[in-house]
Amino acid sequence: MILLNEAFNKMASPITATMRYLEDLGLQVVLISPGENLVTRMAYLYRHHDIIRDPIGNAVCLEGHSVSEKARVAYCEDLTKFNPDLIDTELRVIESIKAVASELSVADD
Repeated sequence: MILLNEAFNKMASPITATMRYLEDLGLQVVLISPGENLVTRMAYLYRHHDIIRDPIGNAVCLEGHSVSEKARVAYCEDLTKFNPDLIDTELRVIESIKAVASELSVADD
């Protein structure tokens, strides 16, 4: 088991290689990270917990959530490390939209 507190908070690119390496070593990875980073971590999670603190009653609530394989695959589709053609595909879509908009603009004149 390896415990990483606020790992990768200031960087995005090395997370894929690092997480694959840790998994290849057979380690159970426990990441502690602010909630705003959850979306970028979902491709690597099997389970995550929200820690909610009640400032008035000083109580702490721990809510566990499982991440399905289907959800992990969906998050991987948005990461260029898993889908290297993603940027080129999106650029082609943007160029197609620009071309159509240009044709419509010319037709309106």
